[in-house]
Amino acid sequence: MCIRDRYQRRVHGNPKTPKPQNPYCVSAILAHFMLIIIFIMETGKDTSAGSLIIAPEYSKEEYEIFALPEAKLTELLNTPQSFIKDSSFANGGESRSATLSTSASTFDLVKLDSSNLLLLVKKSNEEYLIHKQDRYVIEMEQSQPSKSQVWQLMKLNAVYYDSLSEIAGLQPKSDQGLKFEYILEKCQVSEKELVNILKELNAFEINNKFFIFHPMDCIDRGKSLLLELHKAKPTWNAIEDEMLRPLVSNLPEGAAKALLNSILDFDGQKWALSGVKAKALCATLLFNEKHSYILKEFALAFDKIAHTLLPSELVKVPDEDWRGKNLFPGYGEVDLRFLNGVAVIAFDNKVPVIEHIDRLNLSGNSKKRFVQLGSVKKEWTKQELQYWLSECLPPSQSIDNFLAKNARAQNIPHPFVSKSKIQTYAPK
Repeated sequence: MCIRDRYQRRVHGNPKTPKPQNPYCVSAILAHFMLIIIFIMETGKDTSAGSLIIAPEYSKEEYEIFALPEAKLTELLNTPQSFIKDSSFANGGESRSATLSTSASTFDLVKLDSSNLLLLVKKSNEEYLIHKQDRYVIEMEQSQPSKSQVWQLMKLNAVYYDSLSEIAGLQPKSDQGLKFEYILEKCQVSEKELVNILKELNAFEINNKFFIFHPMDCIDRGKSLLLELHKAKPTWNAIEDEMLRPLVSNLPEGAAKALLNSILDFDGQKWALSGVKAKALCATLLFNEKHSYILKEFALAFDKIAHTLLPSELVKVPDEDWRGKNLFPGYGEVDLRFLNGVAVIAFDNKVPVIEHIDRLNLSGNSKKRFVQLGSVKKEWTKQELQYWLSECLPPSQSIDNFLAKNARAQNIPHPFVSKSKIQTYAPK
């Protein structure tokens, strides 16, 4: 039996079954975490003729056998440098198995046992040189990048500091700020994914180094900015640069833009107050006082602070039907959609309670995160879980597939709609 048949029997079962198009068996030389791809066998190539001999360069330690479909192989070959990153690279971040990062994607590396002996060979004249023999093959599963690793690294080494930060009680650190290349090296993310994560974290660049605001610092600055805007009473959906510039003149350009981005949206010409961002800031001010509120208590406290900081048109109840997308689907007394992904409605002896969850301190692993969420409340609706789990599910896995494998489903009486039931999920 040729090596190709062994490969297909291991991965795809009986060789008489229909074969996939263009399977490859490739090898990787691991040296300083850099991946070098060597073509060993292509579809249709006959390796049955010729003798097999041990290569002078034979090494069980320096080579690993990768089983890759053509699409993943093409992505690797189109990346000048693909890095295998051990979890030890995540300085202060969550422990994770080794990953491989291309310029655009991150893959978990899974080592699978084979019932057959696999030979890694390369043709030389009429001989086939064996570079490695093993009973294991490594497969790649596309995964979500580790946002938590980037956040932990930035929090430890890249918090922006100035005189206002000192007033807020923050202490300066030397050598603050991180270069993009350094973050990319230390975290299990690809270049493209890191760009997106830095945007999500509202990071900003000063002198070729990236910074973030300390969460408390950003909240204080955002509150001050909202108060100034509330006094000025601008046209909230078309705020000119000329009005905003004096309010952030004490900050470098990158930091000023990041602060504005924390509560405003920019369309390329003008700024507009973001209802979701501004309301989330008001809620965060409340959660800084305590992490849990009785639902009615939170609604009253939020209404008070919102009328102080926000224009009335943002505070009033919207006209569209929002109840189905509310923080708990079907709850219709207060529009709490801005809390999706920030807090949840739990129940303490059937009394509805708003519980704040620090998203950036949750695990990046979907199963571990689900268990963490289960400690906040036992039963979750599918809609709630989508806000909390979607960012850490592999691209190939849907929320329905994840819940089918990892959750117990049951129908319970709807807590807000009489004579109605709702399906909920709990970790197995």
